[in-house]
Amino acid sequence: MTVPLAAWFGRVTMPHLLAVVAAVIAGPPLAGWAAGLLNAPRVLLVAAAGYLWSAGWLSTLTTHERPAHGAPDGASRTRSAKASCSSSVSPCCVPW
Repeated sequence: MTVPLAAWFGRVTMPHLLAVVAAVIAGPPLAGWAAGLLNAPRVLLVAAAGYLWSAGWLSTLTTHERPAHGAPDGASRTRSAKASCSSSVSPCCVPW
């Protein structure tokens, strides 16, 4: 997931790609080693703790968006966005 995001923002680097490849190659053997060392239920608890840690950090993210000058509000904005997507191909129609 990080490679497409880095590509989207024009920030793909060789160290990033090497780290992703290393994680893909080393991940399954390390998971098997951890399961043998800790036993499977403890590995699942560690994985769950990692997800909770990540969710905690994600919950701290905030955005400060201001509507564009003269932008419609509420349901009319949704209708206008749907109308512009159905009339032509635009970035809002791309399912990223």
